[in-house]
Amino acid sequence: MAIHWLDGFILFILFCTIYWGWKEGLTGEVFRFLSVVAALFFAFKFTHVLSSEIATFVRLPYFFLKLFSFFVILIFTYVLVQGVKLATQKYGESTNFYDRLERYGGLCVGFLKGMIVVFMFLALLGTLESPKLSAHIKYRTFLASWMVLQMPRFFDYMAGSWRGRRVLILRKYFNDMANRVQNPPMRHF
Repeated sequence: MAIHWLDGFILFILFCTIYWGWKEGLTGEVFRFLSVVAALFFAFKFTHVLSSEIATFVRLPYFFLKLFSFFVILIFTYVLVQGVKLATQKYGESTNFYDRLERYGGLCVGFLKGMIVVFMFLALLGTLESPKLSAHIKYRTFLASWMVLQMPRFFDYMAGSWRGRRVLILRKYFNDMANRVQNPPMRHF
């Protein structure tokens, strides 16, 4: 079986984040990781609000407004946290970790960040709710279908002891997306 382009994209993202983690070290990756987590949190929390506001000014399909809002929030949050990182690096240049801890810690945080980026991308694909796309992911990809099935477990692990309605909604969303990929309608394409 040949590698599907989606699996190749996932491997590329994971390789890049692991390499950047190794190169930047633990302190650099902690802020990059925080920027991804903050971007994910704010994007899922405010995409609907921002896309509704933009819809009052622009007449586009809601799907495009939702995608645009998602990426605007991701980019804005990422840039904001990177600005905080630069400010704190000036302050903390005198306190460096040991080299091995810095490198291997950065590698681990880079891998975790890469997994979150891939899960974000797959969750964005899951918002499309396309039976054809779900069937395509299940029958033609290996890594993407496996990762979609792991998303509810990963989310439960990351959420830990959080309780509340939003956590239940996200858990239901990831479970529904995994079920759509696991049991797509039987259509040939």
